[in-house]
Amino acid sequence: MTVVVACHYLKTAVVVADCRVSYGKGANCVDDNLLKLYPFSNVILGFAGPLKGANEVVGAVRENYRNYSKPKIASNLISDMERWIKHAYRDIDLADRKNLQFILAAVEPNREPRAVWRNKNGEEISKPEWASNRPEIKIISLKPPQSNSEKLITTRSGHGLCHIIGVGTEIRDKIARWAGETLNFSAQSPKQQARVLADGLMAILMKEKVETVGGLFQIGPYASFSRLGKPGP
Repeated sequence: MTVVVACHYLKTAVVVADCRVSYGKGANCVDDNLLKLYPFSNVILGFAGPLKGANEVVGAVRENYRNYSKPKIASNLISDMERWIKHAYRDIDLADRKNLQFILAAVEPNREPRAVWRNKNGEEISKPEWASNRPEIKIISLKPPQSNSEKLITTRSGHGLCHIIGVGTEIRDKIARWAGETLNFSAQSPKQQARVLADGLMAILMKEKVETVGGLFQIGPYASFSRLGKPGP
């Protein structure tokens, strides 16, 4: 099991993933050194699921990115990377697709999101001061339907502020609630928000005794700095 969380905050997106890979049952059948987040310009790609299938998809994305001729802005990249991922996914063996999931998170600091602002009476108003200089932020997740693994379905609305892959519904709900509580914490400091989100993840996973998630938390695009200890006594 893996956990990858991408959160949409006011002026940034924070993406966090654990670094554990499991190859059997028991405490000795894990390594805590697997990177699950990959930066491409202003886009972060994260994955959960079979390592062989993920490597093939990430390799295909890298090859397409090397030959990319469009302007490398977030809106272009996230759309094309979604297409590359789906195409590569169809070409991998069925066994390597099982529960394979992806997250794409993009931030474009030079573009503001289009929005119409209204007051409580529904009347259109000018943009509030607090909304100035907000970058365009896009987050999507790509998951196979529960019924089969032949294709990936794109989800553009997540769990509140978050897109979460790799863990069950109950834990996803707890992570989403925690992310909502951190929305206004240190809004001007993305690194602080990332640290708080990672620490909250660590506390939730340890409390739930999720042994297949652990090691360092990789935080894109920043270096990893939160370590998850052995869950539970």
